[in-house]
Amino acid sequence: MNNEKKKKVTVTLTLNDIKKNNAYYELPEKISDSGKIIDKLYEKYDSKVGTLKIEENNRRFILTWSPEKVDKRAEALHQEALELYKSNQRNDAIELWKKTLSINQYDIEYLYKLSLSLFEEKKYTDAIEFLKKLVSFCKIHYKANLLLGIILIKSRNFDKAENYLIASQKLNKSDVLSYLNLGAVYSVKKEFKKAIQMFNKVIQINDKECRAYLGLSKIYTMLNDVDTSNKYLRKIIEISSDPKMVDYAKRSIKTETVEKPPSIETQSIEIKVNQIEEYISRGIRNFLSGNYNLAKRLYENYLQKKPTDDYIWYLLGETQLRNGEVDAASDCFKRAIRLNSKRRIYYKSLSIALHFLNKPNELIAVQKKFPKLNNEDPLSMTILGISYLKINDYPNAIKYLRKSLDNFPNNPLATYYLSYAYMKTDNKKASIKLLKDIKRYNLHIPIKGKINKLYSQLR
Repeated sequence: MNNEKKKKVTVTLTLNDIKKNNAYYELPEKISDSGKIIDKLYEKYDSKVGTLKIEENNRRFILTWSPEKVDKRAEALHQEALELYKSNQRNDAIELWKKTLSINQYDIEYLYKLSLSLFEEKKYTDAIEFLKKLVSFCKIHYKANLLLGIILIKSRNFDKAENYLIASQKLNKSDVLSYLNLGAVYSVKKEFKKAIQMFNKVIQINDKECRAYLGLSKIYTMLNDVDTSNKYLRKIIEISSDPKMVDYAKRSIKTETVEKPPSIETQSIEIKVNQIEEYISRGIRNFLSGNYNLAKRLYENYLQKKPTDDYIWYLLGETQLRNGEVDAASDCFKRAIRLNSKRRIYYKSLSIALHFLNKPNELIAVQKKFPKLNNEDPLSMTILGISYLKINDYPNAIKYLRKSLDNFPNNPLATYYLSYAYMKTDNKKASIKLLKDIKRYNLHIPIKGKINKLYSQLR
């Protein structure tokens, strides 16, 4: 009995909501007869599987779908599948859920969990098939309608996605995801008025939902309304607690004019901007155009006003690095880390600067503070291995250079220094083998002279 209760789906529709959407429910405009409304709701949501019960209470219509049965054998397999899913063994869980459906094909819990797992495994076609089956008999399952709509967006089937998302929205009007995804659908279909309505509805429900502001910004960009687009991006910068979202918003702020490379005569002219965030967008644009001096000045002007913005210290450091100001770049990356010690890219860029500055001990200390860096990034592993080589710690040098090559085999820099490390540990055979591998590269690489010299010494 308890399992059967878990498998029920209940939604509540108010009389006011039904009247507002009378066309959707195929009802006359000024209907107030509860009996006729209930008849129409049965007509729309009932099926031959399970039991749909509709009750009216104080101008609210409560719809409850219940299963015909719960199979104990299938439930035991379902519990096993849940444990596998929780331990991230999704493919094994998928096979078990398919087995449960061979016992009880109309269990909404098995169908939904299976579809969700298939979605997470990016097996969209299979997920769509099972979700369509679910909503064909349990039509009020708003989560299944929502997930089906989201998957159809990923499959670029926007018209069908719209239908399922609307179905989910009508059944659960307080869920922002249906509005967000409908906003995305209407944006793609260039139905901007509808898209704006959807994103504004999200903000009415939750005024901290940055994805809605981002959606609005993109629409107004397509409408060539730069000021309004920037307004929503600034709102994201103001309220978001997600550093990546904030960085994206900062990079996306737009200006009306295009920068030209500054001449010597204009280098000292005061830069004028309408909003402080324009320093960032103009700085990024000049950085991408190779105008590093102007980009640097724009970032510096911004930091005079907002010195605690870790991301702009990082961007300033990247600009200085490309301008050959490696010491200054190193200081900027350190400043960024002091302000925000959780961003991997800051540690990576500082490591690169320290590599250029020939400071192996400091580089090793930096990477120890962020161990994920030398576990996931081939370049970081390579320069860490080189740093250990510089201080004659050959076992660690070999460890990290080998690790870098395992992750990214076509890495001539790591191959050369690993060969050098093997030579230093009298493993001549391994050293020569690596040098032969690297000499097969037909492209020009800066260390080719070093490779030939080392190869000559070992032969």
